[in-house]
Amino acid sequence: MEEFIVFIVFFAICGIVIYAGVRSIQKAKKISAEKQEKASARSAHIYGTIKHYDGLPFPGGVMVEMYYGKDAICFTKDNQEVTLDRIKVVNMDVCSGKDLKANSSSGAVGAGFLLAGATGAAIGALAASGTYLVISYKKDEELKLILLDTFGTAIPIQKLIKDFKAGLGKEVEKIEL
Repeated sequence: MEEFIVFIVFFAICGIVIYAGVRSIQKAKKISAEKQEKASARSAHIYGTIKHYDGLPFPGGVMVEMYYGKDAICFTKDNQEVTLDRIKVVNMDVCSGKDLKANSSSGAVGAGFLLAGATGAAIGALAASGTYLVISYKKDEELKLILLDTFGTAIPIQKLIKDFKAGLGKEVEKIEL
């Protein structure tokens, strides 16, 4: 009789595990379909979740959905959506936290853009071991930055940068100092 009870308990546990696994797979498929639908609506061919560090009207450290398309880059969090026209984007590159921290003392980041105020303070606090996606763009003729922590993201960052750089024109922008 005791063996029968162990047998029943074993199959009950197996049934619960299988049920939970099936439900988890169904939920993951539903989430994936929703993300694909959102990406299609935004004409995005690269998308995923990434950690926002600075430069967007979201708190630092929150996960945001990023949708990268040929015309725009869209960031969403909860019911908020921020869209950046690709034509405004000047550069997109990956930089280590160590490099950003070292360059923040002189105010230079990535392409040598000047950082000040809260952004400069945020850069100084970056962990030296992290890797960040730095998106620089122009807003009202002023250079701005968006910093995104690439650790743990499923977004193919190198593919994103390669796609961006392939879409750049051959025209060289001259900056007078």
